[in-house]
Amino acid sequence: MSLELINKGYSPTSKLGVFLACLGGSFILAIIIPAVIFFLQSGINLDEIETALTNPKHLSAIMVMQLISTLLMFFLPAFLYATIVYNKPFLALGFRKNINPMHIVFTLLIVTVGFALSGYLSEVNKAIPIPEAKRLFFDDLEKQYETQVKLLGQVNSWGQYFISLFVLAFFPALFEEVLFRGGVQNMLTHNKNIGGAYILITVLIVILAYFVFSPSMSFGVIGIILAAAIACYFIKPVKDIFSKIGNHPMAAIIATAIIFSAVHTSWYGFLSRFMLGVVLGLVFYYSKNIGYSILYHFLNNATVVTIMFYTTKKGEDISSLDDTKVPWYLALAGVIGIVFALYKIIATNKLEDPKEIVIDPKNPFANNKNDSHESIIN
Repeated sequence: MSLELINKGYSPTSKLGVFLACLGGSFILAIIIPAVIFFLQSGINLDEIETALTNPKHLSAIMVMQLISTLLMFFLPAFLYATIVYNKPFLALGFRKNINPMHIVFTLLIVTVGFALSGYLSEVNKAIPIPEAKRLFFDDLEKQYETQVKLLGQVNSWGQYFISLFVLAFFPALFEEVLFRGGVQNMLTHNKNIGGAYILITVLIVILAYFVFSPSMSFGVIGIILAAAIACYFIKPVKDIFSKIGNHPMAAIIATAIIFSAVHTSWYGFLSRFMLGVVLGLVFYYSKNIGYSILYHFLNNATVVTIMFYTTKKGEDISSLDDTKVPWYLALAGVIGIVFALYKIIATNKLEDPKEIVIDPKNPFANNKNDSHESIIN
């Protein structure tokens, strides 16, 4: 028997509006609050901020700032959205008490074999031809990222290592999964009549990311694309096509994975993060429990932190890890292993999606169960 999830009267479109409003407000807080805390903790002046963010002297302040910013940027908007729309926010985000030991085993298998596929896709990504100007721009972004990773990866003791496991591995995994799988994917999968809307949103985000992070950014071009995309959405045949595609759960999983990868703003890691997002989405969708995708994401991050820890202790440069080559047959073995593990998760899953009971959808402020009608979200 499925659990009941009370929707306080929000239609699919209004839920999307609430989600975007929470996302926008949280994004502003994620910029302001961590910066204020960093200034207070480090005691630096405003003109010293650029050098301070790469100074090992301020490592503890930087880690605190990163933890708070990920909390505000990823966890807060999804939690606020689920709290406003539903009576049980954690259930709405995919948290379940049921633990299947076999699902843990198969999640561990996916983590193990997934690294080969991820490494191979990174090489494919680097081989994709792009204009020289954009390559230089992406190279510069990658250097900035590597500088930050080297700074945060300076864990020379076991105490620092365990702190890093929480700050750089566990909390980012928890917060990001709550937003992307529990928030975005869940909302899009269970509200099929806004299929066209989320595909449109995904396309727009990718386009905006492409131009915003491009050295030849053109607001005029962005405006034209936005206007054309919005106009196309209101053309019924086009909207029907979008909605038909969006009715399949894989559309939500892929759309969420694109956003998940784009948010990390790394061209050379786009395909590998996209693959990670798709697999995380599949694990969540078929297990009906966000705990397994959080576990997968955490172990993926923890492996990277652990490798950086041992590399640093040996006195080696962690940037040398990027030189590792993965043969195609190991990547193929990774695909086979992931498919097998997902098949076993599907075969052994006994959970169902919660049954969403909508209360007076014409009045989002009503909360009277006696006037409710049911809408099953599966």
